[in-house]
Parts: sequence; C-alpha cells; structure tokens
Amino acid sequence: MAGTLEVTEDLCWMPAGWVFDNVLERIAEVLYPQDAALAERLLASRPADGTRGLQGGALLSAAPWRPV
Repeated sequence: MAGTLEVTEDLCWMPAGWVFDNVLERIAEVLYPQDAALAERLLASRPADGTRGLQGGALLSAAPWRPV
C-alpha cells in the first residue's frame, strides 16, 4: 500500500509504501526534538502499520514543519 503526501492543494506525492514509510520515519526523527507528539503521529500514520494516514487537516499549521 502506498502513502500520499499532499504538498499543496494542487500537488501530491505518491511513492511506493516503503519509500513513504522511510520518509515519514526520517521526518519524525528530525522533528522529534521540537515536537515529539507530532513525530509520534507521523510514525503512527505509516501505511505499513495499516493506518489510513493523517486526515482531516491534522497537519495544517506550518510552524511544526519549519525545522524539517
């Protein structure tokens, strides 16, 4: 199963599931010192874990992403 990351309203990234999982793991690793809760949510949303990802605008704020 693949993951999808909506970069903007008109742009999304849809790699193979294992690539998506690895990218989420790396982002979480970088983000963890600044926002452990968000890093944990990213790790919990990996398609390999059988989840449906982060939905419903869960990550709309740009502030947590600045360190990444």
